[in-house]
This record gives sequence, C-alpha cells and structure tokens, in this order.
Amino acid sequence: MTFVSYEWISGNARCTFEMAFVPGTDGCPYAFGDTNDRLAIEINGFHIGKLPVTQALWTHIMGNDSNTPIHQGSDLPVENVSWDQIVGNGGFLDRLNESPMKTAILTKTALRAGVFRLPSEAQIKDRQFLLTSVFFGV
Repeated sequence: MTFVSYEWISGNARCTFEMAFVPGTDGCPYAFGDTNDRLAIEINGFHIGKLPVTQALWTHIMGNDSNTPIHQGSDLPVENVSWDQIVGNGGFLDRLNESPMKTAILTKTALRAGVFRLPSEAQIKDRQFLLTSVFFGV
C-alpha cells in the first residue's frame, strides 16, 4: 500500500492525516451486487483515509466550536456530527476541499486533481475485499 500523509500542529501536538492508495480493478472487472443482480464494474484507483476522521482533523478544518464529543481526545474519531455537517453547504467536505490540506495532499499524489468526498458503495466493498485478502477519496 502507498500512503500519503498531511501533518499540522495543534497546540503542542503534531497531528497527522494519512490516506492510502487503493488500486483500481485495472481491466479486471469487479463483481458487484447480490447473486441475482451482479454487475461487472471497473473501479479507478482512489485514496481513502487510513483511519476515521479524528477530532483533531475535524477541529483543524471546522474550528473549535463545531463539535462537542462525548469521548474527548484529539486522536479519537469525531462523533455526534450530522449528515449536513459533513456533506451540506459549508460542511466538512466543502471546507476540506477549500483548505490548503487538499493542495498539499494532491501534490504528493499522481492524481493532481480531485475532490474529497465520501466513498461510493463499490469503493467501500473494494476496500473491504482488499483488507481481508491483502492485509485505506480523493
């Protein structure tokens, strides 16, 4: 697996966000769907977060007052966020795509273009297959 990372300082702590490159199907279609409605689909290579979005990353992108977690810790996953806070106008994905972090990560990859978004169902299933058979968009 190839990893790309972005680091920043939050207070006295060094924080890291890592993304892993998941290779696409590369000409070998992926069987997707249940047994009655299987489709052969191609999946392009993509980057995906190695770990869930942490409270440190959420605060770095959204600001200090945007979330009040039950279990506090900069390296713990963000919690108690709504769908709109993630995908709505001015939400986490919008702000992430407008941040210097996007440029910094894209310059470290061969993609050079793209947007942060939630993975598709096919990408999630492809990732699950890779995780169980081999050992994490932009």
